[in-house]
Amino acid sequence: MPFKAVWTQTTPGDPSTVTIAPDANDFLLAFYVNDANAVNDFTPPAGWTEACELQNNTDNQSFVVWYKKADGTETSLSFDANSGNIGIAAVVSLSGIDTATPLDVAAVTFNNNTSATTSDISITPSTNLCDIVFIAGNDRASGGDTSFTFSTQSGTTGAWATQADINSGFMNAALGIASQATAGPITARCTTDTAGGRSGILFALRSASVVDQEGYRFGADDGAENAHTWIDAQDTPITQPASQNVILSVVVNVTGTPGARTFKLQHRKVGDTTWLDTPLQ
Repeated sequence: MPFKAVWTQTTPGDPSTVTIAPDANDFLLAFYVNDANAVNDFTPPAGWTEACELQNNTDNQSFVVWYKKADGTETSLSFDANSGNIGIAAVVSLSGIDTATPLDVAAVTFNNNTSATTSDISITPSTNLCDIVFIAGNDRASGGDTSFTFSTQSGTTGAWATQADINSGFMNAALGIASQATAGPITARCTTDTAGGRSGILFALRSASVVDQEGYRFGADDGAENAHTWIDAQDTPITQPASQNVILSVVVNVTGTPGARTFKLQHRKVGDTTWLDTPLQ
């Protein structure tokens, strides 16, 4: 699970300013709700990208989501409605996200002006090992805190965890995360303990590249690159005379975005401390 930290501002204000302290290369998701849907004009600061700005009129609510790759110098983030409408906000920091191409597919939004306790939203990731992130707001007609839970209705993901839950009177929102091992269509659900109008967005975030060595095997250098004789079984160390050439075959598995990694094979003499690049053919 990529969750690292959450920072919140649950005292309503305009602007609503959250104090944050992310590390460089974290992926940040910021979300905001207020109790009005008129005369709002949200502009993300430099470096941030707006994922959605939704207005709900069940009892009036604005719901805004921004994201960015952190550079480690960020100390705060302000949502300014430019209208005097007060709101609350949260910023979630995630690690292990491919910050070069964080969105595996376009995020999907919903905005339901009919009072309800559940909302379903579907997305189809195209890359294995995506993290599925659901951010939802509940526009309840009576003040009070809202409890949010997230689940998968169709398709396959791991268990959901609610990592951020902000509430203040009529303003309520939360963020849940689950992981998907194998890419495929899913439908996720947000359930609340109180009915209300509902806004939200569903992300499929691509994981950073992961390289795992699957195995290695030594073969005799008998002049046949593709049909040489194996010296021993896979993943078995060997001892050979220094004068005898051998072939080393290595298999690696790459997930995420292979282009984000540079592959090389290195070697060193026993007793030396310096690794040298091995020419590859």
